[in-house]
Amino acid sequence: MKRCSRCKIEKPLSEFSPSVQQRLVGGYCRKCAAAQNRVWHRSRCEYVHARNRWYRDRRNGRRGERERAAADSANKAAFREHIRNGGTLLDGLKLLQLGPVQMALAEIVVKSGGSASLDEILNGLYGDQPNPDDRGRCIKALKLVTFKLRRKFENTGFAFVRPGYAMGWEIVAEGDAR
Repeated sequence: MKRCSRCKIEKPLSEFSPSVQQRLVGGYCRKCAAAQNRVWHRSRCEYVHARNRWYRDRRNGRRGERERAAADSANKAAFREHIRNGGTLLDGLKLLQLGPVQMALAEIVVKSGGSASLDEILNGLYGDQPNPDDRGRCIKALKLVTFKLRRKFENTGFAFVRPGYAMGWEIVAEGDAR
């Protein structure tokens, strides 16, 4: 037997919920705990709805990621089909839905015969050679763009690779990738 802290009635232990803390059972009986929970939820209704909306939006965001991945997969399949039917690599790049800088970088590499040096790429993207102060920043930005571009080329039959340190980039068939 235990006395409820709220209604002050002595009840058997089966009328109490298990405690989260180290005690064996909670301080309130089940009926009093349910009543207190109802009051709390009614008083904090806006908070509870906002929290539920936040979780729902997070879950829907993940669903959006799955849809984007499915669209990417469909784009890659269309690219592979284009190449298989004898289409040019330059025309096929449009099917991958690259961003503007990714597209410019890929076009520079393709137009220079499948391999472009770092200086060719920097000249193509930034006009004249950037001054020495900006060159490091441009190379860091270029690394980010190439990282994303490598992801776009995965499972397409081609790879966007770097033949060596500070040697530029190449687009090669996946069997030839280093």
